This record gives sequence, C-alpha cells and structure tokens, in this order.
Amino acid sequence: MTMMAKVLVHELDVHAYHGWHAYEGEFGQAFSVDIELEVDIEKAATTDHLQHAVDYGKVVGETRRLFVERRYKLVEAAAAGLADDLLREFPAANAVFVRVRKLKPPIPERLSAVGAVEESERSAYRHDGRLLVAALLTYLDADPLDVIGRADVEADAASLVDDLARRLAAAGTSLTESVSL
Repeated sequence: MTMMAKVLVHELDVHAYHGWHAYEGEFGQAFSVDIELEVDIEKAATTDHLQHAVDYGKVVGETRRLFVERRYKLVEAAAAGLADDLLREFPAANAVFVRVRKLKPPIPERLSAVGAVEESERSAYRHDGRLLVAALLTYLDADPLDVIGRADVEADAASLVDDLARRLAAAGTSLTESVSL
C-alpha cells in the first residue's frame, strides 16, 4: 500500500544571481522559492518515526545550494533546472512542484513579484531508468527484452512502469523497496 502526500517548503528566501541584466548577475537579488515533493509517506505515517520521513532540513539546504550554485538568465530556466536537480537529489520523490518568485524585478511598476512554476514527474527512464526497469524485471524472473523491447521508449514509458508495478505487487514488494536491491 502507498500513501502519497506532498512534503512542503514554503517561501524559502534565497539571494541568488539569476537574471537577464548584467547587474543582476553581479549583485544578485532576492527570490522566494516554494517546493512540493510528492513522496510515499506510508512508513513515516505508520511508524511515526523521523528516520522514515523526508528530512525537511535537507530539502531546504539542497534547494538553497542548487538554486544558488548555477546561474540562469531566466526565472523559467531556474525553476526547471531546480525541479530536475531536486528529482535527482531526492530519489524517493515521484514528482516535484517548484515556484520561483523574483521579489524585486527590474520592472518600473508596483508589484510584489514575477516568477515561474515548474511541475515535473519522474520518468521511467530518467537517469537511465531503463536499466533499472530491466534489472527489476530480471529480479522478478521476467524477460526484460520481452517487455522493454516491444515499444518506443518514450511512448511506452507509462505502460512499462504500470507493468512493473503490477509485477512487483504480485511479488509482494513495491518499486520504492526494490530500488535498494
């Protein structure tokens, strides 16, 4: 059984160097970042133990580090890059929502912020997930070539994940548990 929920970090204030104009890259400016990580909280909820929960401090620290580490000209690129980086840093997350607000944009109007929102889901093939699927199918005594070789990788990713989930459920385990095999 899974219990999907969103882990939230709301209004993280970050000073970063994103922006189109040279002075934005030189002096930086204030941004506000919201993060939602979609994770399975079943074990944390049933055990009520910190070791089974997402470490909010790590989410905050990694968000800050990743957002400041690279420089982007556009807020849209910064949001998309952060979403990809967070999915890479937190393998337990199935999806991520990132909202980036530039709090003092160089626009001669009175406004509180401009920004971008990025929502990304983990793909079955992200970070060579095709090999992971093949390894898990082999573990379940299935022929990976029979399943993976049957269709276009991009077009059939969702059905492969569904097929894998069914096989894992039949074996009495889940994808999250199997990744550590």
